[in-house]
Amino acid sequence: MGIYDSSLTRVGPVFDLLLASDESGQSWIPRLLRLPTLSEGSARALPERCGILRSAKWNREDSTLSESKLDPPRELLRYLILNPPASIAEGKVSDSTRMKREAIRRGDPDVVSEALTLIEASPLSTKKWYMLEGQSQPDAHLETDDCIVVVEGKRTEPGPTTHTTFVPGRHQMLRHIDCAWSIADGRQVFGFFVVSGGCGPEDVAVPDNWKSAALETVAPQAFEASLPHRSEEERDLIGSCFLGATTWQAICAEFGFDWSALPETCLGPGG
Repeated sequence: MGIYDSSLTRVGPVFDLLLASDESGQSWIPRLLRLPTLSEGSARALPERCGILRSAKWNREDSTLSESKLDPPRELLRYLILNPPASIAEGKVSDSTRMKREAIRRGDPDVVSEALTLIEASPLSTKKWYMLEGQSQPDAHLETDDCIVVVEGKRTEPGPTTHTTFVPGRHQMLRHIDCAWSIADGRQVFGFFVVSGGCGPEDVAVPDNWKSAALETVAPQAFEASLPHRSEEERDLIGSCFLGATTWQAICAEFGFDWSALPETCLGPGG
């Protein structure tokens, strides 16, 4: 983060170049999906075509585009009301919110019923006492006629986030995919990490710590902790949407982008 913010020094510049090369996305999205790897020998059938790009969101330094915000699944919000964590009434919240959440924790049938009713009736982006999960914000979010792609970009971070306030163990990428899966409406969903391979353009390999992070994302315990509101079959389907990790260097090499042109810091090429 800071002057090396991946959103402004990697995600924005690289995805700007991809979009500028073809605004329909048809020539580059299928190629991009083939770059991430999960483990040696693992493979998933990927589409030759993904349809026309209808929506593309990521942060730009000039603020003409911003990160997407994906609503939490109602299934998770209901699950958290019916299975409240012990910390539900803690944190910096108003006295009225604390009282309502403490009543949920105790299992007060009237307050639980009220919360469930409000979850069904309210916009999912609403920040209220009965909303125990906020919106997910993938660094890049692409929607085409046939698929949804969510990307988590990293640069200096040693690993992904693996928790939310009320769902300890909710892995960042599974959270993104879970939210996208809720709105897919028959489209395929894909998610992957893009990380730094090293300092130079030749460093295309995914570092060992991110290889391990990718494998941990699809471990049974990660599915159970991240997707408590999903059935075992749904967990497997959501897990199959995760493609693994690739590097910024690999993307630049694949598409012929000039690695040296990417900004070193948010202040510009020279820092």
